[in-house]
Amino acid sequence: MKRINSKSFILTNIFSVVIFLNIFYLDTYSQEKSASNFNPISSQEAVKNMSPGWNLANTLEAIPTEGSWNNPPAEEYIFDDIKKAGFRSVRIPVTWYTHFGPAPDYKVDPKWMDRVEQVVDWALKRDLYVMIDVHFDSEWVSRMVIDPATGNYVNNYGNSIVKLEKLWGQIAERFKWKNEKLLLEVLNEPIDGNEPIKGDKVEDKFGKPKSPNNPEARYDLTQEQVNDMNRRVVSLIRKSGGYNDKRLVVIPGIASNVNPVEQILKSFKAPDDKYIIFTSHYYLPWEFTNNQCGRTSWGTFEEKQAVEQMAKQFYEKFIKNGLPIIVGEWGTLVKNDKLSRWYYHDYLAKTGYKYGIACLLWDNGLELCQYYDRKNRVWRDEILKDVTVNAGKGIPNSFIFPVDNYFKVNTDVTEDLTVKLELNGNELLNIYNAEKKLVRGTDYVVDTQNLTVTIKKDYLAKLLAHPDVAGESEKLGTIATLKFDFSKGIDMPLNIIRYDLPKFPEGTIVIDKSKTQGKIQSDMVIPVSFNGTKLDKISLVDKENKKPIMNSGTPYLWMSDREDDSFDYTDTGIILKKGILNSLKTDSLFTFEFLPRDIKVEMEALLASPYIMFTVNKDTN
Repeated sequence: MKRINSKSFILTNIFSVVIFLNIFYLDTYSQEKSASNFNPISSQEAVKNMSPGWNLANTLEAIPTEGSWNNPPAEEYIFDDIKKAGFRSVRIPVTWYTHFGPAPDYKVDPKWMDRVEQVVDWALKRDLYVMIDVHFDSEWVSRMVIDPATGNYVNNYGNSIVKLEKLWGQIAERFKWKNEKLLLEVLNEPIDGNEPIKGDKVEDKFGKPKSPNNPEARYDLTQEQVNDMNRRVVSLIRKSGGYNDKRLVVIPGIASNVNPVEQILKSFKAPDDKYIIFTSHYYLPWEFTNNQCGRTSWGTFEEKQAVEQMAKQFYEKFIKNGLPIIVGEWGTLVKNDKLSRWYYHDYLAKTGYKYGIACLLWDNGLELCQYYDRKNRVWRDEILKDVTVNAGKGIPNSFIFPVDNYFKVNTDVTEDLTVKLELNGNELLNIYNAEKKLVRGTDYVVDTQNLTVTIKKDYLAKLLAHPDVAGESEKLGTIATLKFDFSKGIDMPLNIIRYDLPKFPEGTIVIDKSKTQGKIQSDMVIPVSFNGTKLDKISLVDKENKKPIMNSGTPYLWMSDREDDSFDYTDTGIILKKGILNSLKTDSLFTFEFLPRDIKVEMEALLASPYIMFTVNKDTN
């Protein structure tokens, strides 16, 4: 996945981490180098056994070294927790170029090789399938260079492939005696200069290179070169000795992070080898998985068909012809609509299982993309974890729509609550409130023909009244969670939420840019009492003509922990990133949209140089 520039990625942290790791590596990892047992396994059987999978991301591929990207160094217990959660495979991304020397040998630092081997062995010891790759080295493999004679950009593949072969020679030598559950992935996301601009459409992001002073302005790698790379690296691994003649090797297509299936299939040609697996990544639709353009929900018929079409195309082109597939990365941002995330994860993983594709979840440990909290050894969303694991094993999950149901404070319950069921072959057994089972026919009614459940208004009124607890009738937020117990898969929650309108600060917030040379240096935090509501999205337009301020073609901002054109929120406020604030050139209007969806709050941003004055419109608050 693309590197995430976290605000925590600062020089002081890097410096302290590097010092720590240098001390950490002084005690070089050592182990008995005798051969492990190796039982050759077909690529098809391995892929079947690897579902579901998980990525130890932003760790060994971090730049310049492990620990640089807001994650502590990996610990052995991580793999206990991953296996206990039900995952069967682990992908360990590794960046090498910050750990090897100059030409012609490009010798990898022995301490780094030892560290990678140590982490690999921790995972293998727990009988997990393990993939290691050459990760952000894809940048130098794909990069064009400048011809000193002409000053023009030229393709550098001839030099890059020699360098890559030197690297792979060392990796293959070190890991050649590992058992059959270690897989080697040739290269992460080979780059071809294309990037998704809008929706699933792929366009040329960089255009024709113009500046000879900026060799990083353009990446260029053709599918034919990727085909050649795969062939040469696979051949090198096969000749490296040990068990590598039958070890499974994972090969990519061009730009396998961003291109739609059609582009990858266009000119891909696999090496003539029976122990290989094709890999691609899947983050589509990008606006939903990365919470851009206000797209926080997912689950329409068309959206599900896009996933089905992807899997079917891969099946027809590769799997049916003996080349199985691993989706090496996929996932969604934590703060997207939770039901949409559960549904997306279920659908992608179960579709992969249906077509024989192993899907390995990307988990980078950062706040917005973290599933497993490595420091505290807990899962941030147990339901999401269980949905993913079940679907990846072919266990059907059932769903209810919606799971969050809002009731305005000081409002009587006058109607029953009806939710839709998607059983997926399961049966609804019971509904519980904590340990107490609801009475079917009295507290709720099931319509098996229309697949609905109706919670009776009298029961809801009792939940929201809390007559036996002093002051509870005024409590905001989740009042009760009803558990839907299905015959297989996860138990689904139905949340009863009491809410009031969110409360923004009174008066005007003023930012003075006069002391910072007209540039805002820090994010803006708006204190907000959410009162049981949840921020869903934010739009930003010119106050007069209502046109979007940003260049995305949509008024909606991106929810992210990055420092540029994005926003975030906590339990106590909304964070507007400094990139957004510095983009304001005219009087502007922010609109904050909440769940339940009929709540909107507007905030004016008026420019009176060197000041920006933010005022909430009281009519909407």
